[in-house]
Amino acid sequence: MSNRFTETNKWRDSWFVGLSTREKLCWNYLCDVCDAAGVFDIVPLNDYAAFGERIDWDAFIELSGGRVERLSADKLWLVRFIDFQNPRGLKPTNKAHAPIFRSIAKHDLSSRLSKRNLLAFQAAHRAAQDKETEKETDKEKEQEPYPGPLQGVFADWLSYKAERREHYTETGLKQLHGRVRNLESEHGNEAVEAAMRRAMANGWKGFDYDVGKSSAKSPAARTQSANERFMARHSDGEPEVRSGGGQLALRGPRPPVG
Repeated sequence: MSNRFTETNKWRDSWFVGLSTREKLCWNYLCDVCDAAGVFDIVPLNDYAAFGERIDWDAFIELSGGRVERLSADKLWLVRFIDFQNPRGLKPTNKAHAPIFRSIAKHDLSSRLSKRNLLAFQAAHRAAQDKETEKETDKEKEQEPYPGPLQGVFADWLSYKAERREHYTETGLKQLHGRVRNLESEHGNEAVEAAMRRAMANGWKGFDYDVGKSSAKSPAARTQSANERFMARHSDGEPEVRSGGGQLALRGPRPPVG
């Protein structure tokens, strides 16, 4: 829920004072419910819930004296809303103004802006386009094929990371190419592919440490194996040894009691 400015002097404005009680409520309703750019969606069910009856918006537009305009069959616009709510003007770098810019673009209101706000909108629009272009460029770079027999698994790995929302930057992608090339030259392409596919199958974040292992286990499996070896050692009568080499005691089966 957003906070908005209200014109306290409206109670001394001849136009507002001349409205009926119901018409005053309609004006306040528009100012409170419209979006950040002053665009109001006509939803008869909501209007009925607020007023208990149908609202004749065409009659109110005529009564508004140019303060309200119809954008389409189901949308109205408060003409001075942006300027009133943003007396210092819109700023292209102000994140709070982003919803205003989106609504202006969506409803094609740029031609109705003041010169100052139009310049801000154009700057914000260019910045948004540049950001989209940068995203597309990064996406295209991620989709660049890896040369050689690992091309298929490399593409699968990039898709896997994208699904985890772990996209590579341009620098990160270059490092990945170099890392895979080094591993491929050291262990062969089959070992690298096997490690990458094991990592994807197990939901691991990386695959480097796993290259060259014929039957790699997940971290949980390795922990379980270590525990099993520990229990086996202490149940077979093998002496437990301190790190300094001193023998503690035999941990074999306990003799029967009684």
